[in-house]
Parts: sequence; C-alpha cells; structure tokens
Amino acid sequence: MQNRCQGLRRLVIVLLAKAQTIPTVCAVAAGVALGWPAGAFAQAITEFSISTTVTSNPFSITAGPDGALWFTERFANKIGRIDTMGNITEFAIPSIESLPIGITAGPDGALWFAESGFNRVGRIDISGNITEFGLPHVGSSPSFITLGPDNALWFTEFAGNRIGRITTAGVITEFAIPTANSQPRGITAGPDNALWFTRPSYGLQ
Repeated sequence: MQNRCQGLRRLVIVLLAKAQTIPTVCAVAAGVALGWPAGAFAQAITEFSISTTVTSNPFSITAGPDGALWFTERFANKIGRIDTMGNITEFAIPSIESLPIGITAGPDGALWFAESGFNRVGRIDISGNITEFGLPHVGSSPSFITLGPDNALWFTEFAGNRIGRITTAGVITEFAIPTANSQPRGITAGPDNALWFTRPSYGLQ
C-alpha cells in the first residue's frame, strides 16, 4: 500500500493531469495521511485530460477573472483555460519554445505568465489575445510571477539572478539579488506590502 501510494501525499486537489486512473484505495490512504476524512477525500480528486496535446506538461495554474482556471502548458507552448465543468481551450503562444511556467491574474482583467525559454513575460486576455514583452537581459529565464501590492506584476529571473517588475503598460524594472547564483523561483506578495521569494540554494528571502 505504501509503495502504491507514494507521492500522493502531496496531492490536495488535482485539476489538470494526463489521462490516468488513481485507485480509490490510494486516494483514501493519501487523504488519511493528510488528516482528511477518508470519505470526503475520496470525492475530492477529479482529473481532466488535455486530449489535444499529448506532451502538454501543464505546470502552473491560477483563477482567472472570468471564473475559469488558466494554466501554462510548458512543453506544448500554450496557455490553457479550463472551466469548472472541465471544458478546455488552448491558446498557442506566438514565440516558439517559450516554456511558460508561472501564471497569475493581473489587475487589468488579463492573465500574465513567465516565458522561461524565450526570456519574455506574456499577457493573455480572456479572449485569448497574447502580447509578449522582452526582458532587458538575455537569458534571464523568468520563472514565476505574482501580482504585487502596487498593481504591477513581479517575477523571478531564475538564470538572471534578479527580481523583475512589469507594469500593465509593459514597463519593466529589474532588481539584482545580492547573493550570486541564488536561482530565485517562487514569489508572492506578503502582508507587509513586500514581495517574498524562494531561492532553492539559499532558502527564503
């Protein structure tokens, strides 16, 4: 049982995945390990297949202003949208091999995402129209992105060792991280009106 359920303990709600079946017994066991009532957890996981793209690799997901969920498809080079009924729509990113990772809702009613492979930050409105903004430094590898308390979008530059800021008008500012090669990843707004981010090699900043 332990081997069959290995890795499921980190699951809370799986919204997007390749088509597969999770044995009910494993779902229940994982839920019990998390302290959830077995009966409630058995009904908590629903999976939706992205049938139009076999190698999609859905990566990050966020709630959109339209009541749907929007997600990045890292290998498919697309932004996906799924409504709460499970209907999926995909939108191709103009730049090839952009490798989108992080995505977040912006204050302008659009979704903003980081293109780690093509060194850009993208914007997609709820109609699927995409605009891309190039970063000042080549090879910065923008990774994750979040809405800041100033209504700008803040993002990590994994290879560039910087934190970036982009306004809804597309104006970009970058801030160097004092520690060299810190490889910043996740980022979020804190209750102190600052941005907090993780550095896998050095911890929280």
